[in-house]
Amino acid sequence: MSPIKAELLKTLETAPEGAIEQTLTYLKILLPKSSTDFQPKTPLGQKLWELRQRAIAEGITLLSETELKQELADRRYGLVGMDTIHIVAAIAVNAEEFITTEKPTKPMFRVTELQMTSIAN
Repeated sequence: MSPIKAELLKTLETAPEGAIEQTLTYLKILLPKSSTDFQPKTPLGQKLWELRQRAIAEGITLLSETELKQELADRRYGLVGMDTIHIVAAIAVNAEEFITTEKPTKPMFRVTELQMTSIAN
């Protein structure tokens, strides 16, 4: 058991009943909800949730949020390689403008989430 858990349990042993109930209420608010508590509200949501659960059960590793954004950028804008990484990073930090030496005919200029500026000659 970690020292923090041990300290928490020791504190709870001596705490008044009301404080224990209040602590439990706070923990329930702060801790992430179990995926078993989630209930999709639409037929599409239900289908997507079933597909996700099946993929997890089959041992498929799900994409992280960053990996998912890269995949979407690749598919949506036709970006490849480092262009994808640079664009996704700029969007992730809420950049207002992306300045590049690429020509405006390149796929990265299809991105609508950023103002694209070319300084190519």
